[in-house]
Amino acid sequence: MYYSHRGDSIDHVEHTWSSYDAAIRKGSGNIEQDLALSKDGTLYVSHDENALRITGVNQEYRNMTDRQIQTLRTANGEQIHSLEDVFGRYGKTVHYIVEVRPVQEEVVKFIEIVKTCGMEENITVQCKDTALIRELRNAFPRMPVLYLAMDLNDVQLGLTDPDIDIVSVNRKWISPEMGEWIHSYRKLYSVWTLDTEEEIRRAQAAGVDIFFSDDTALAQRMTRRDAP
Repeated sequence: MYYSHRGDSIDHVEHTWSSYDAAIRKGSGNIEQDLALSKDGTLYVSHDENALRITGVNQEYRNMTDRQIQTLRTANGEQIHSLEDVFGRYGKTVHYIVEVRPVQEEVVKFIEIVKTCGMEENITVQCKDTALIRELRNAFPRMPVLYLAMDLNDVQLGLTDPDIDIVSVNRKWISPEMGEWIHSYRKLYSVWTLDTEEEIRRAQAAGVDIFFSDDTALAQRMTRRDAP
């Protein structure tokens, strides 16, 4: 299985309708979102906490009002979309891989939006903080939880935490040994971000269950090739 990393971001501006639409059109059923909270408490979809790289405006989202954020434009002319916008556009036709930053306000708002939109069954949530993972698990007992492990100590922490379903690591940790370690705890093994055939083949040989990719067409082709 693969997740379309920020949509089909190899050919499109990340986290735009263009990027998500292309990923879905190419066969993806899993699109990823990163979140940033505005000054007004709205969750927008952005990997960066600063708008500079994507819009050219050097401002932190947390310091901007919704009105200010709505004036921003990406290179392809789109606005910065809110999480509610994304749910409203695609509904339950896809699965969302949503990263919630280790910020209490973001977690509270995320829980509120998911409940309001009725999207619990269509989300895998990503988080780096085990205390917040506990809060997410309490709010959504059936929602899969992906833990982003930054180092080997994090991997061990993720493996022994009963609230974590998927342990996700950097591609430098693709190995059969890592796969055996993670699977021995009955967790799923995930890696980010694979954009070449060689990397994907190595991951498949190492027992990786899920990988993130910017290149949806490549990921779709490689996963179909290995299908029974």
